[in-house]
This record gives sequence, C-alpha cells and structure tokens, in this order.
Amino acid sequence: MKKTFPSKPENWEKFVVHKLGNRAEPKYRLAYYSSATYLREKDYSTAAYIGSEKSEIQLLKSIVAFLSKQGTTLAIYLHPKEKKADSVVIENYYRELLGKDLDYNLVFEDTVLSFADVDVAVGTYSTVLFDRVYCGFKTLFYTSGIVDFPLPSSALKMLCISDINLLHESLVHQLDCPKEEIFTEDLNRYPWYGWT
Repeated sequence: MKKTFPSKPENWEKFVVHKLGNRAEPKYRLAYYSSATYLREKDYSTAAYIGSEKSEIQLLKSIVAFLSKQGTTLAIYLHPKEKKADSVVIENYYRELLGKDLDYNLVFEDTVLSFADVDVAVGTYSTVLFDRVYCGFKTLFYTSGIVDFPLPSSALKMLCISDINLLHESLVHQLDCPKEEIFTEDLNRYPWYGWT
C-alpha cells in the first residue's frame, strides 16, 4: 500500500483569506506564537519535540530585551490550550514573566486568520509557524533543544535559530527585509504557489 501525504495543511479553508485578502500594513511588527509549554508540561513532557518551558521563557525574555530598544508592541498569540484556560491565569502568567514595562497584547482571536496582522512571527515548534511559511509570511523558529529539526538539508534551517544570542540579529534581518528577500529560491518551495 502506497502512503500519501496531504498536499494542503489542516487549516486550508481558513488560508484562502490570505490569498484573496488585501495585505495592508501589519498591526504588529513582531509577534510571539505560544506553544503553551507551561500548561502542557503539567500533563506530559514536550521538550523533545516542541521545546521546553525553559526555552520558551528564554525566547520571550530575549524578545522583551529586543523590543525594549524598539519601542514597539509585542503581540502574543495564544495557543488553543491557553484560550480554553482561565484568562486570569494566562494574564497573570505573562504579566509575571514579562513585567509591567513591556507593551504587549494577548491575542485570543483565531491565529490563522490573523497572519497578515503580523510582519514577523517567532515561536518554538508549532504548526501555526509552518502554516505561516506555507502562506508566505515571515517567520522564525527558535529550535534550542528540539531534536532532529530542522533537517540539515532543509531550506527551513534558514528560518531557524538555535542560539539565543543570534535572535536579535535574525529579527533585525527579517524586520528590515522585504518578504521577497526572505523567501529566496530554496525557501520559495514551501509557500503555496503564487502567494509569495
């Protein structure tokens, strides 16, 4: 029996809005896409395949340091587990982690429908990050501690940072470059034809 793989992602019907929609100036220059490891690790270990809570915290704190020099608002797109949890618990978690000085918004709306609202998105290993790449949106993966990703021969490695010390440089590059320069010949195989 021959195995086949789907040619479209699971949220395909939602993606059409990005093909048909007007790509106006994004609301946010930078967004963090949560994997909710702090909630998931209560039930099971996630470190081997999506990263640990420690790596997510390290990523968020580095983003905070970067944004403190930029004077821009961070959008935090919540994971479905966070959207279902008590909103007070979620708000307290981020307030305690990020402090009172950072300007940020917790976004509860559908992440897939909001891709155009964000210039550059950063997260660990999340389906929604792959969805953004598929739709031709600028995206960075923080892969510290994640096993076997990216594959050495994959063009996706151009979007991956495993050393937190290189994050700021990668953010500046993504924020300053037009999408066409990010999606070079190798990377242009990933988005759906015609979206980039």
